[in-house]
Amino acid sequence: MRRLRIAMIGVLTLLVVRADAQPPALPPSGTVLAALRAAQEDPDDPAKIKAALSVLPKVVFNEGGADRTYYVWQGDQLLTAAQVRTRFQHPRQIEKSVTSPELVILEANGQDVFWPKGKRALTYAIDKASFGSNDHYMAIVREMEIATADWVNACPACGLSFTHLAKLDTQKAAQGATFVVRYQPDITEFVAVSFFPNDPPYKRLLRVAPSFFAMDFSPEGVLRHELGHILGYRHEHIRDIAGCEQDVDGGAWRPITPYTANSVMHYMCGGGGSFDLKLRPRDISGHIAIYS
Repeated sequence: MRRLRIAMIGVLTLLVVRADAQPPALPPSGTVLAALRAAQEDPDDPAKIKAALSVLPKVVFNEGGADRTYYVWQGDQLLTAAQVRTRFQHPRQIEKSVTSPELVILEANGQDVFWPKGKRALTYAIDKASFGSNDHYMAIVREMEIATADWVNACPACGLSFTHLAKLDTQKAAQGATFVVRYQPDITEFVAVSFFPNDPPYKRLLRVAPSFFAMDFSPEGVLRHELGHILGYRHEHIRDIAGCEQDVDGGAWRPITPYTANSVMHYMCGGGGSFDLKLRPRDISGHIAIYS
């Protein structure tokens, strides 16, 4: 059996699945990259922005009582059209003293984006009905326990916690949870996606797709990666890492620690990435630097 099948989605989505799983039909990566780079070079040109949006995978979800259209950015982020434009328009925030960042945090209006003190008791529910299969539901319960504990244990003094509110798992609205884990059975555009701390409440979902249950990556590792976004961390490889040239990105971000290729937040590119997606010592030191 072939170990990997890697599919390009949007900027750089690594769908690593078993050989019997079917990747989605995708536009040629060269077409995608050309459109994205053209928009990056001239973000004030509406035609180039429109062309870039046309090549990104698009999904529609009903959230907060309204259908909302999102574009899949970097494989596991859902952005509105306005947010995509912002990624092109805002320059990268790179500290010259750091040649290549490892753990990278999102910035907004010049400020780091993370959960402030007093708001770090995060809770989640798992939309049991969405999973259909009880085996898949129980697997997610176990894997979320592992993934959340790893982030909490990385900094015991940070006041961060994740609590599974199991009593809400059968309630459709799951009122009272910080976020909800939901299965999307008909989605082929991503493996899993999450959100950032400054996203509105209706967007606070950690979504998993069928390929999540048919991949060679550690499932709890993928959840650790998505929880990293929920804590405010961007992809490590958004800096121009050789071999990750396909990844076009922008927006404001700040490097915290020196580069480590096997970071939990690194894709499989440029000789970096890992199947276990574990927290490395520099992930932990950067996490402590932000949350302590």
